[in-house]
Amino acid sequence: MPRDQTPVRSVQRALALLTVIAHGDEMPLAELAEAAALAPSTAHRLLTTLVDLGFLQQDRESRRYGAGHGLLGLVSAAEQRLATLRAAALPHMTELAAACGETAHLTILDGNQVIFVDQVLGPGTVRMEVKVGTRMAAHVTAAGKALLAWQPDAVVGPLLAAGLERFTPQTLTEPDDLQRELALVRRRGWATEVEEHEQGAACVAAPIVAATGPPLASLSVSGPTSRLRPSTLRVLADRVREAADGVAQSLSAPSQNGHT
Repeated sequence: MPRDQTPVRSVQRALALLTVIAHGDEMPLAELAEAAALAPSTAHRLLTTLVDLGFLQQDRESRRYGAGHGLLGLVSAAEQRLATLRAAALPHMTELAAACGETAHLTILDGNQVIFVDQVLGPGTVRMEVKVGTRMAAHVTAAGKALLAWQPDAVVGPLLAAGLERFTPQTLTEPDDLQRELALVRRRGWATEVEEHEQGAACVAAPIVAATGPPLASLSVSGPTSRLRPSTLRVLADRVREAADGVAQSLSAPSQNGHT
């Protein structure tokens, strides 16, 4: 990894503390340090800074730390962006699910995982339903591959170095194999997955790409392998890619209108 891309340990540690607090109740120093795998002295120094910056607050009586206005503001902004993404994607997902007869999913990338943030169920009785908020390893999902393919080495490198967990006999666990798969995704603009995460399930996905930078999210269609055979996935790929492009255009429309 180039020197200018080397992670800053103090930033990593501070974010670890913020993550613990964002997902729990107010906590004392000792519990926070343990949860973030930090020495109490290191945790105390970072917590003091985060309190001074307004990202955390400390109760004067209990001495417990909790979310401050700064952190809540960041969470609110993230929720607003996610709400905007969902609103832009919903019409395209609804049309896609009806046209394909399968469930459409909206996913975002979080480290080495994808998070399912919305779905429109297919019309059939046998359909692929994934609870909103579910996380899956990115390398075993079409949605994840569609996002990883355009990520910088600073994102993909650590994923490969950490090892690729095997879920089924079809899971890609060799870094070179996944790299070749991601190169294929970049060339054709869409990704597939057949029984790499779960036996009997298949998926095709395309990235939702903004004007600059890596994809914002991915749009996918999933179903049982009895209906989504490899040849079927290739046919559906164009529909999924068109829907993903439609979401990207919907997201860009407000800013374009603002300049007219």
